[in-house]
Amino acid sequence: MIFVYNLELKNTDFSHQTKQLLNYVSIDRIKKIQSYKFSVDQLLSLYGELLVRKGIMDLTGMKNEEIDFNIGLYGKPYVMQLDGIFFNISHTRDCVCCCLSTEHQIGIDVERIQSPPYEIMRDFFHPNEIKMINSPKNDDRDNLFYEMWTRKEAYLKRKGIGINQEITKCDTLQVEDCFHTLRIKNYFCTICSEESTLHSLTELSERELFNYFIKE
Repeated sequence: MIFVYNLELKNTDFSHQTKQLLNYVSIDRIKKIQSYKFSVDQLLSLYGELLVRKGIMDLTGMKNEEIDFNIGLYGKPYVMQLDGIFFNISHTRDCVCCCLSTEHQIGIDVERIQSPPYEIMRDFFHPNEIKMINSPKNDDRDNLFYEMWTRKEAYLKRKGIGINQEITKCDTLQVEDCFHTLRIKNYFCTICSEESTLHSLTELSERELFNYFIKE
């Protein structure tokens, strides 16, 4: 089953209160957060790991302090104590999402909907994908652009192969993987997995996530 968690930033200040949440993430994550110059990037990085931790705790009943991450093949993180939980994180401007699967490797991408950069299509999409976006039958070209964009990113992240010069040879319209595309407010989010069932989408506020880890 696939479980998705989403959080949209409303406050981009890394406040004293928010800094308390650093006690609930890994040392490696703290170092990564500190490497960012802008507070919005620090927050997205912080909330990304916290969403994964919440998902793991919800699914397994583990305590936060029991969760220990390591880096596996292709640089993908995994939980050392768990063989059957797979996860992935994505963020864009003011929004972070994570997905977890109890069965298969998984990838996710989220993008804020704005004026699409159609000029990059030949550098990013397979000819079949471009043909679909430009099809006269398509009456919502902007949305389809972002659906195809997030499909591509989610597929590459699931495979762990990253973006490279072969990207235009990858046709996500022909692969056997299952894609689940969600429209969440002003964002497009796509999950790629072998699983055909999306179990749940949980939308959290910053306050709700804070209260989950820090009981007042």
